[in-house]
Amino acid sequence: MSELPAIPMRDVREGGPLRHAVEAREQAQKLRDDCLSWLPVAVRRAMPALDAITRRWLTRSTSPYVAEIAAISNALGLSGIWFLNGSYQW
Repeated sequence: MSELPAIPMRDVREGGPLRHAVEAREQAQKLRDDCLSWLPVAVRRAMPALDAITRRWLTRSTSPYVAEIAAISNALGLSGIWFLNGSYQW
């Protein structure tokens, strides 16, 4: 029987999801790119506008995740962070 590969671990007890996003910036960008890759080019170009719409919607809906998403989006400096998080709630 072959050995299973090790499961990568990241201790983020201090810093939580923001720390994880910052420490795994490269993986976060690849994940974002993969999630958006199926969208038409015109929609991907509109991502900053879709982020703004999603940010306003989540803020108005009093989502408990607004501050966390804002921190991650600001730290990573990538468009699509708000949109992808909001898409789970739509």
